[in-house]
Amino acid sequence: MLNAASTALHYSGPRKTMIDNIALSIGHGLLAIALLRLVMRDGLDVDPLLDGFKQRRLAQRKAKQEAARKARRITPAQDAAEAD
Repeated sequence: MLNAASTALHYSGPRKTMIDNIALSIGHGLLAIALLRLVMRDGLDVDPLLDGFKQRRLAQRKAKQEAARKARRITPAQDAAEAD
């Protein structure tokens, strides 16, 4: 029959802590690899919503620039002729 006095030597000592340390290091190593793989993804810095906002803003800017160019092309003489 097993009792605490006869089995205590088998379950204590440096082997238990060494196995625990190995298990902890393997688990943390795998977590570190998973984190690195997530951080290194190409699509991480791309947000589709921001791309849509940028495209709309660029289109609005181009439209404003074209309207400003058209407004500058009209000279005061043309403006007076159109008013008559």
